[in-house]
Amino acid sequence: KVIYTPFSNIIHFESISYGMNPTSGKQKQMEKNQITFTTRWKEELNETHVKKDIAESKNYERTGNKPTILYIDDEPPNDYQAGSRLSKIYCDLLSKMGYVVKFLPMHINKSNECYIKDLQAKGIECCYLQDRDGRAHALNAKDQNVYEQWFHERPQIFDLYLLARPSSYDYLKVIKKYQPDAKYYYHPADIHFVRSERKMALLQETSTKKIISTQEDIKEKTKEIFMLENAEKVLHVSSYENNFLKTTYGFNNGAIIPCYFFPHSNQPANNTPRRELMYVGGSHEASNDGITWFLREIYHKITQKHPDTILNIVGSCKLQKIDQPNVKILGRVSAEELEQLYSSCIPIIPLRYGAGVKGKVLEAMNYQAPFVSTSIGLEGIRDIELAKKAKDTTVEFAAEVCAVIDNPNHQKSEVEACKNIINSYFTEGAAREALQSILN
Repeated sequence: KVIYTPFSNIIHFESISYGMNPTSGKQKQMEKNQITFTTRWKEELNETHVKKDIAESKNYERTGNKPTILYIDDEPPNDYQAGSRLSKIYCDLLSKMGYVVKFLPMHINKSNECYIKDLQAKGIECCYLQDRDGRAHALNAKDQNVYEQWFHERPQIFDLYLLARPSSYDYLKVIKKYQPDAKYYYHPADIHFVRSERKMALLQETSTKKIISTQEDIKEKTKEIFMLENAEKVLHVSSYENNFLKTTYGFNNGAIIPCYFFPHSNQPANNTPRRELMYVGGSHEASNDGITWFLREIYHKITQKHPDTILNIVGSCKLQKIDQPNVKILGRVSAEELEQLYSSCIPIIPLRYGAGVKGKVLEAMNYQAPFVSTSIGLEGIRDIELAKKAKDTTVEFAAEVCAVIDNPNHQKSEVEACKNIINSYFTEGAAREALQSILN
């Protein structure tokens, strides 16, 4: 039995068995070793060893006839950023489905380097450079001498490409240079230019000057449109964005896959009284804007009626000084702590702009928590309009939070309908079925 771990250090002592003397029968011993090797591993070689004139590079990769995917995203997959969590669950799922997945992070730093080992432990190769001190460095596509040389040395390894962000445009150029007919699938967590233009529209509402797009904004939008238009398929997580591209740009290459997926559950909802609120925030400007708006214009309306209400802020929000009472900034918490918060608090999603599907909304639906959200928070989730009503004004939002505090069963029918949506569209089975249909 051969056991291998990617964390091994392999030291090869060449010729130690029969010495370095060329007259010591070394050649005969090598020929004997070849026969021993091919006899012992005959079955394995017949199954996985590709003929040399077809794809020599796949022989040392030992992938046989399994299709190999190069997955390119911003950083090593992890649970703390929405887009990175998306790439993490789909790396795992593609690997389960029999694909050989190789992941290339476009950025590696001290805070995310630790997630590389998590990927390797699952048998997924992470593509990067390593310096003499053992530090990992990203293969930067803008440095042609680095990424292009790395890619050029791996002919015919990759059968298809999964690109996750507009910034992978530079990597795509190199791929197309060496494989003009290469198929790539675009897998965005959201459409960046939609989020950016919504932010500009929001700023324009309170500005006396006309706000226009910068040259950099226009350049990035052009790249993103190219990625969307020329992909074999675009794997949208948002049904809204799929329809938006169809109606606005005439793109018909979109397909819907779940943003996240959860185990199927028939557990009854927890209808105990909830006195505390929770907000799961990220480092995006839209996330910070949402909670800032809530604290500035909504929270006092709630505390006037329920002065003992506590707001728990979870995640990597970068907020200015908060002068309001009863606000706890918890930062990153464990999965167990997060589950406890969902089971005892009222999640709020006061987003004013953004794009994609919001993971915090799906988690609230999965944990059967009564939650309050704006239209932006609910956008893109299939059938959500049949289950949930958005609260977009400060008065509506505050009133709904107070109604849930006053009556734990206020959203009973909504909670049940939301859980049915999770069980229908956001399971591993639904994701697997969607991927098989797209990639086949």
